[in-house]
Amino acid sequence: MVGLGREPQAGILTLAPVPGGGTMVSAKTPFPLRMKFPYAISVVATISLVAFGVVSLLLDLSVREKRIDVGVQERQIYTLEAQIAELTQARQASDERREAQERVNDDLRKKIIQQQTAIQTQQEQLNRGTQIAQQVAPNLLHDLAAASLKNEKLKGLLTKHGYTVQTK
Repeated sequence: MVGLGREPQAGILTLAPVPGGGTMVSAKTPFPLRMKFPYAISVVATISLVAFGVVSLLLDLSVREKRIDVGVQERQIYTLEAQIAELTQARQASDERREAQERVNDDLRKKIIQQQTAIQTQQEQLNRGTQIAQQVAPNLLHDLAAASLKNEKLKGLLTKHGYTVQTK
């Protein structure tokens, strides 16, 4: 080795010949004890930084996956909200149709009540007429029969309608 004129000492650079020509700078520096502690700290710091970098990358990947999951869930929520809106509109339309049908039914009920009242009034009139006919008809027929004895036209009318007049 070609030296700088002295023996290599700790921490001193030396020149060494390189095969094929030229020289190379070489350093044989054994670490003294006071240098080992800062070296250990720097190695630990470097390893910690690399570990933090790896953890940061892993966290970043995890966050990206969670964002993708959140994006999918948001799309599902938007889809569900759209379906809920459609169902709400359909329910409102159904409620409107039901209310319209109830109004029609109410109108029909009113008409039915009016018709029932009219029929009931007519039935009462018929019942009164029947009652009067039952009270008056026998007496009237009796009087007509008595009068038909003297009147041939009345006798013919009674016979025409199925009544026969007998003399006592």
